[in-house]
Amino acid sequence: MINKDHINLLNRRSIKQHKDFLDNEYKEIIINVLKNCINKSEEEILEHISWYKQFLVYNNLKNKYINTINIININVRVVNFKITFISK
Repeated sequence: MINKDHINLLNRRSIKQHKDFLDNEYKEIIINVLKNCINKSEEEILEHISWYKQFLVYNNLKNKYINTINIININVRVVNFKITFISK
């Protein structure tokens, strides 16, 4: 015979099982959302790193170009000075 206490116990077990099931489902959903957020953040960070690397390469080339131009200008001045000095 099933009494009231037995029914209450069955209901509590059923509620507990359902709660555990939902908890696990919610955990799964939250974990997936967090993984997606982390992946997006990682992609954005990698894009910024890539952009920064390109900037460093550009900056390095720009500095080399400026140094080369400065060396050429110095050489031209020296040659002009020598020509001017010799012609006087």
